[in-house]
Amino acid sequence: MKRVLAIRTVDRDFGEQLAKKFNGNQDFYFETYVFSEADAFISFAKTNIINVLLCDEELMDSDSEPRNAELVIHFSEISIAGEMTASHSIFKYQAPEGIMREILSLYKEFGTIRVSENSPKMLTKRVCCVCSPVGGAYGSTFALALAYRYAQSDRSLFISFDPFFMLPGTSKDPKEKNISDLSSYIGTMLDPKTEGDGRIIELTREYMDLCTIKMGNLELLNGCAHWVDICDLDVKRMHFFLESICNTGYYRYVVFDAGVFGASCMQILLVADSILVPYKDTPLGRKNLKEWERQIDFSGNRALLDKTKELIIPFDEGLKGEYGYEDLLKGTLGRFISENDF
Repeated sequence: MKRVLAIRTVDRDFGEQLAKKFNGNQDFYFETYVFSEADAFISFAKTNIINVLLCDEELMDSDSEPRNAELVIHFSEISIAGEMTASHSIFKYQAPEGIMREILSLYKEFGTIRVSENSPKMLTKRVCCVCSPVGGAYGSTFALALAYRYAQSDRSLFISFDPFFMLPGTSKDPKEKNISDLSSYIGTMLDPKTEGDGRIIELTREYMDLCTIKMGNLELLNGCAHWVDICDLDVKRMHFFLESICNTGYYRYVVFDAGVFGASCMQILLVADSILVPYKDTPLGRKNLKEWERQIDFSGNRALLDKTKELIIPFDEGLKGEYGYEDLLKGTLGRFISENDF
């Protein structure tokens, strides 16, 4: 999972050209977003953890905009970079490669999550998020079948955020660990914070082993024990949760069944390589889909629509009622997954 770099500049063309260079470099540790308007930046900052904020010098004194990034760097108009009380500085008018080197150098010194040349760079091969605004669109079953298909080739993880979805052949057992337990565990390490961020990621990964159900190459993490628990999985906890999944090299494939929306869900959408959106081909289903697109756009994350694929999942008679894992790919749903490149 790449970290987030936000560029706040009044010169949108300059910012977009810089972001294009940054995002085109596979060895750069950050996914870059550009904001030339204050409202869009404020909206983004409310739902995302920003690791590095690169800001125009003239905007640094604005009290109306958030500065809650791990590292704040301002663009200097002079070529001698100096350290300020509240931030570091980088000379604005230099080659993008030079700016990238300076960002990495400052982040290694200042960032709470240390970056080294040997740090894993999205070791997970594929991250899919199945996220449907339409109830009853077969989304959770499709997500589980997709994870099961991935597990035929390598270690895979299925995670359901739907508190009402139950894995085949199971019922919710308060004694079995799930996302609620994992969220609580991460919370104990954050308040008070006694461990470094790298250690929190390591411990989260170890604790996840106690929470998942293992079936060969497939691991399954059940949804919250109660629907109110999803509110506790805030942006900070989700940050460490995703780091422990995507950047440890433990899983090759990850499928999220994101049944609940919110700030933490937005982080999943940003991390995912692809967002698969099941919907019903009815007037109401199409209306709900348009509303979902509008709200994504309104959140300041319109780029997410570029990696979104809308799906009408075929109904599989073999999965009606109780079914086993071995049934997931036998019928219509299995053929649908095989015929499409997910």
